[in-house]
Amino acid sequence: MITHDQAEALIKQLTELKNANPDALIENPNNTEVNKDTYYERNTAVMNASDALAAFQVNDSEGVADTVAKALEQGKPVRRLKYNLE
Repeated sequence: MITHDQAEALIKQLTELKNANPDALIENPNNTEVNKDTYYERNTAVMNASDALAAFQVNDSEGVADTVAKALEQGKPVRRLKYNLE
């Protein structure tokens, strides 16, 4: 959970990034909610637009594992660092 001020700062940062380089962000206006399916769909879009993957996997994150699998399926180089936090 983030604070209202943190959310506003993130919105400002993303807006400035989009203005500076519209291709730096991949948006899907059809997604109206965030859930596992839309998160994994986003992972697919990111990998489709990428040449390689540098992944930081914490506590066996399923989302990172999904992205790594997609990158490998596409024959892209993958560098994954795994961490366990208690």
